[in-house]
Amino acid sequence: VLRILDVESTWQRSDGIRMGLRLDELARRNGKPIEFSGFGWDYGGNVSGWNGGAMEGQLADGGFGLCPPDFANDEWPAGYPEGDAVFSSALPVVIAHPPTVCTFAVIVGEDAP
Repeated sequence: VLRILDVESTWQRSDGIRMGLRLDELARRNGKPIEFSGFGWDYGGNVSGWNGGAMEGQLADGGFGLCPPDFANDEWPAGYPEGDAVFSSALPVVIAHPPTVCTFAVIVGEDAP
Protein backbone atom coordinates (compact mmCIF):
# COMPACT_ATOMS: atom_id res chain seq x y z
CA VAL A 1 0.00 0.00 0.00
CA LEU A 2 1.32 3.40 -0.99
CA ARG A 3 -0.03 6.29 1.08
CA ILE A 4 -0.15 9.69 -0.64
CA LEU A 5 0.19 12.56 1.83
CA ASP A 6 1.29 15.58 -0.23
CA VAL A 7 -1.79 17.76 -0.84
CA GLU A 8 -0.16 19.08 -4.02
CA SER A 9 0.43 15.57 -5.38
CA THR A 10 -0.85 14.80 -8.88
CA TRP A 11 -1.19 11.08 -8.08
CA GLN A 12 -4.63 9.68 -8.77
CA ARG A 13 -6.21 6.31 -8.05
CA SER A 14 -7.57 4.23 -10.93
CA ASP A 15 -11.10 5.17 -9.77
CA GLY A 16 -10.32 8.90 -10.11
CA ILE A 17 -9.91 9.62 -6.40
CA ARG A 18 -7.29 12.36 -6.04
CA MET A 19 -6.14 15.14 -3.76
CA GLY A 20 -8.63 17.97 -3.49
CA LEU A 21 -11.68 15.84 -4.36
CA ARG A 22 -14.56 17.21 -2.31
CA LEU A 23 -16.44 15.09 0.22
CA ASP A 24 -19.73 15.77 -1.55
CA GLU A 25 -18.26 14.14 -4.70
CA LEU A 26 -17.10 11.11 -2.66
CA ALA A 27 -20.59 10.82 -1.16
CA ARG A 28 -22.15 11.08 -4.63
CA ARG A 29 -19.92 8.26 -5.88
CA ASN A 30 -20.76 6.23 -2.78
CA GLY A 31 -24.50 6.77 -3.16
CA LYS A 32 -24.88 7.14 0.61
CA PRO A 33 -23.51 9.45 3.30
CA ILE A 34 -19.92 8.93 4.39
CA GLU A 35 -18.80 8.90 8.02
CA PHE A 36 -15.59 10.58 9.15
CA SER A 37 -13.93 11.68 12.36
CA GLY A 38 -14.03 15.30 13.49
CA PHE A 39 -11.11 17.60 12.77
CA GLY A 40 -8.51 19.03 15.12
CA TRP A 41 -6.96 15.88 16.63
CA ASP A 42 -4.61 13.03 15.65
CA TYR A 43 -7.20 11.03 13.69
CA GLY A 44 -9.15 14.03 12.47
CA GLY A 45 -10.74 13.69 9.06
CA ASN A 46 -10.25 9.92 8.72
CA VAL A 47 -13.04 8.33 6.71
CA SER A 48 -14.50 5.60 8.90
CA GLY A 49 -17.60 4.31 7.13
CA TRP A 50 -19.48 4.12 3.85
CA ASN A 51 -22.95 3.16 5.21
CA GLY A 52 -23.20 0.22 2.81
CA GLY A 53 -22.67 2.40 -0.25
CA ALA A 54 -20.83 1.63 -3.48
CA MET A 55 -17.43 2.41 -1.94
CA GLU A 56 -17.84 0.01 0.99
CA GLY A 57 -14.58 -1.85 1.53
CA GLN A 58 -12.40 1.05 0.37
CA LEU A 59 -10.99 1.39 3.88
CA ALA A 60 -9.16 -1.92 3.59
CA ASP A 61 -6.63 -0.48 1.14
CA GLY A 62 -5.55 2.33 3.44
CA GLY A 63 -8.57 4.54 3.05
CA PHE A 64 -8.92 8.27 2.82
CA GLY A 65 -8.28 11.30 4.97
CA LEU A 66 -10.10 14.61 4.71
CA CYS A 67 -9.01 18.17 5.48
CA PRO A 68 -11.38 21.03 6.23
CA PRO A 69 -11.55 23.98 3.85
CA ASP A 70 -9.65 27.14 4.72
CA PHE A 71 -11.89 29.42 6.73
CA ALA A 72 -11.29 33.17 6.94
CA ASN A 73 -9.37 34.04 10.12
CA ASP A 74 -9.46 30.32 11.01
CA GLU A 75 -13.01 30.83 12.28
CA TRP A 76 -14.92 27.62 11.69
CA PRO A 77 -18.70 27.75 11.28
CA ALA A 78 -20.78 26.75 14.27
CA GLY A 79 -21.23 22.99 14.44
CA TYR A 80 -18.39 22.16 12.05
CA PRO A 81 -17.07 18.64 12.84
CA GLU A 82 -14.37 18.78 15.51
CA GLY A 83 -12.93 16.35 18.00
CA ASP A 84 -13.05 12.64 18.74
CA ALA A 85 -16.48 11.84 17.32
CA VAL A 86 -17.99 10.50 14.08
CA PHE A 87 -19.76 12.87 11.71
CA SER A 88 -21.74 12.48 8.48
CA SER A 89 -21.23 13.99 5.06
CA ALA A 90 -24.99 14.73 5.19
CA LEU A 91 -24.65 17.41 7.89
CA PRO A 92 -25.85 20.79 6.53
CA VAL A 93 -22.67 22.58 7.70
CA VAL A 94 -20.51 19.96 5.93
CA ILE A 95 -22.59 20.25 2.76
CA ALA A 96 -22.14 24.04 2.87
CA HIS A 97 -18.37 23.77 3.54
CA PRO A 98 -17.19 20.39 2.21
CA PRO A 99 -13.80 19.05 3.30
CA THR A 100 -11.52 17.62 0.63
CA VAL A 101 -9.40 14.49 0.24
CA CYS A 102 -5.92 15.26 1.56
CA THR A 103 -4.56 11.70 2.03
CA PHE A 104 -5.33 8.46 0.26
CA ALA A 105 -3.81 5.09 -0.41
CA VAL A 106 -3.28 2.96 -3.49
CA ILE A 107 -2.41 -0.72 -3.68
CA VAL A 108 0.75 -1.41 -5.67
CA GLY A 109 2.53 -4.60 -6.64
CA GLU A 110 1.08 -8.10 -6.61
CA ASP A 111 -1.98 -7.10 -4.56
CA ALA A 112 -3.07 -4.38 -6.99
CA PRO A 113 -6.46 -4.88 -8.63
